[in-house]
Amino acid sequence: LGYEGLKINGKQVQLVNLADNTKEDWEFDRIVCAVGYHQNDTIDISEVDSVKKTYVVGDNRNPRDIMQALYEGMMVAYDLADSFIK
Repeated sequence: LGYEGLKINGKQVQLVNLADNTKEDWEFDRIVCAVGYHQNDTIDISEVDSVKKTYVVGDNRNPRDIMQALYEGMMVAYDLADSFIK
Protein backbone atom coordinates (compact mmCIF):
# COMPACT_ATOMS: atom_id res chain seq x y z
CA LEU A 1 0.00 0.00 0.00
CA GLY A 2 2.94 2.34 0.43
CA TYR A 3 1.88 3.51 3.88
CA GLU A 4 4.04 3.36 6.98
CA GLY A 5 1.51 3.55 9.76
CA LEU A 6 -2.13 3.01 10.56
CA LYS A 7 -4.61 3.86 13.28
CA ILE A 8 -7.69 1.72 13.84
CA ASN A 9 -10.76 3.22 15.51
CA GLY A 10 -13.86 1.07 15.25
CA LYS A 11 -14.49 0.47 11.56
CA GLN A 12 -12.42 3.51 10.57
CA VAL A 13 -8.78 3.04 9.59
CA GLN A 14 -6.44 5.95 9.03
CA LEU A 15 -3.45 5.16 6.81
CA VAL A 16 -0.47 7.46 7.29
CA ASN A 17 2.43 8.01 4.91
CA LEU A 18 5.19 9.36 7.12
CA ALA A 19 7.43 10.33 4.18
CA ASP A 20 5.13 13.08 2.90
CA ASN A 21 2.85 13.39 5.96
CA THR A 22 -0.35 12.47 4.11
CA LYS A 23 -3.32 10.66 5.65
CA GLU A 24 -6.19 8.72 4.15
CA ASP A 25 -9.31 7.44 5.93
CA TRP A 26 -10.86 4.09 4.97
CA GLU A 27 -13.83 2.18 6.37
CA PHE A 28 -13.92 -1.59 6.68
CA ASP A 29 -16.57 -4.18 7.48
CA ARG A 30 -13.92 -6.47 8.96
CA ILE A 31 -10.35 -6.09 10.11
CA VAL A 32 -8.24 -9.25 10.14
CA CYS A 33 -4.78 -9.71 11.60
CA ALA A 34 -2.86 -12.59 10.04
CA VAL A 35 0.78 -13.63 10.25
CA GLY A 36 2.56 -16.54 8.66
CA TYR A 37 5.32 -17.84 6.47
CA HIS A 38 3.40 -18.13 3.20
CA GLN A 39 5.77 -16.79 0.56
CA ASN A 40 3.10 -15.08 -1.44
CA ASP A 41 1.30 -11.75 -1.58
CA THR A 42 -2.19 -13.23 -1.95
CA ILE A 43 -4.89 -14.35 0.46
CA ASP A 44 -7.37 -17.05 -0.56
CA ILE A 45 -10.87 -15.80 0.25
CA SER A 46 -12.70 -18.08 -2.19
CA GLU A 47 -14.72 -19.71 0.61
CA VAL A 48 -15.78 -16.41 2.15
CA ASP A 49 -18.75 -15.15 0.17
CA SER A 50 -19.53 -12.21 2.45
CA VAL A 51 -16.31 -10.33 1.76
CA LYS A 52 -16.91 -7.24 -0.36
CA LYS A 53 -13.42 -5.77 -0.32
CA THR A 54 -10.19 -7.11 1.10
CA TYR A 55 -7.24 -4.94 2.04
CA VAL A 56 -4.02 -6.43 3.36
CA VAL A 57 -1.80 -4.44 5.69
CA GLY A 58 1.41 -6.00 6.89
CA ASP A 59 4.54 -7.88 5.93
CA ASN A 60 4.14 -11.65 5.69
CA ARG A 61 7.66 -12.07 4.28
CA ASN A 62 9.43 -11.00 7.44
CA PRO A 63 7.65 -12.60 10.41
CA ARG A 64 10.42 -11.89 12.92
CA ASP A 65 8.08 -10.76 15.68
CA ILE A 66 5.16 -13.15 15.25
CA MET A 67 4.22 -13.26 18.94
CA GLN A 68 4.21 -9.46 19.19
CA ALA A 69 2.14 -9.15 16.01
CA LEU A 70 -0.36 -11.72 17.32
CA TYR A 71 -0.57 -9.93 20.66
CA GLU A 72 -1.17 -6.54 19.05
CA GLY A 73 -3.71 -8.01 16.63
CA MET A 74 -5.59 -9.72 19.44
CA MET A 75 -5.62 -6.52 21.51
CA VAL A 76 -7.11 -4.62 18.55
CA ALA A 77 -9.73 -7.36 18.11
CA TYR A 78 -10.50 -7.25 21.85
CA ASP A 79 -10.88 -3.46 21.80
CA LEU A 80 -13.20 -3.66 18.78
CA ALA A 81 -15.34 -6.36 20.41
CA ASP A 82 -15.42 -4.42 23.68
CA SER A 83 -16.58 -1.26 21.90
CA PHE A 84 -19.53 -3.14 20.36
CA ILE A 85 -20.54 -4.62 23.75
CA LYS A 86 -20.63 -1.23 25.52
